[in-house]
This record gives sequence, C-alpha cells and structure tokens, in this order.
Amino acid sequence: RGGGGGGGGGYDGGAPGPSAGGGSRPRLNLSKRTAPPPMPPREEPKKEGEEKDAAKADVGAATTSKPKINPFGSASAVDTAKKLEELEIKAAEAAEKKKKEEE
Repeated sequence: RGGGGGGGGGYDGGAPGPSAGGGSRPRLNLSKRTAPPPMPPREEPKKEGEEKDAAKADVGAATTSKPKINPFGSASAVDTAKKLEELEIKAAEAAEKKKKEEE
C-alpha cells in the first residue's frame, strides 16, 4: 500500500516513491513564514475624570446599539400536556354532543 497520501511522498519529505510516475505534480515552492502583523498602538492612559466620562460614553453606545436577533423570533414554549388535555376534553364534548343528536 505505501505510506500515506496519493502517489509519491507521504511524510518522508515528498521524495517520490516507487509508485510515482513520470507525470507527477511538481513540488510546491513555499516561502518562509512572515512576521506577524504589527500590533495597533496602545491608547494612552486617561485621567480619572476622563475615565468616568469614557465609561458614560460606552454605556450610552451600548444602549443605542441594535438589539440582538432572536433566532426563534417571537416563539415561546408550549405546555404540550395542557394542550393534549384540552384536545381530549374537546373530543369528549364532541362525542357527547353527537350522542345527544343521535337520540
């Protein structure tokens, strides 16, 4: 069977195996990893009075944001036992009414 993954290679560094034919795919030329992107500059520390103002602004921004979308819409839980009981009562009433009509 050979070792892992489609003709020629596997975990041995991509050296073609005995099953590799003449029309195999050329080896990928990958570039070296690059450095991570630079971090955004940090905000300078604010004074106490400014922090309170900023906190008030944040609270105001949070209350004016869009409400979260509810995936269930306006659906609510249903008491199925209660619904079944109501249906049984209706069926019993209908049966009584039918009996009275037959008499």
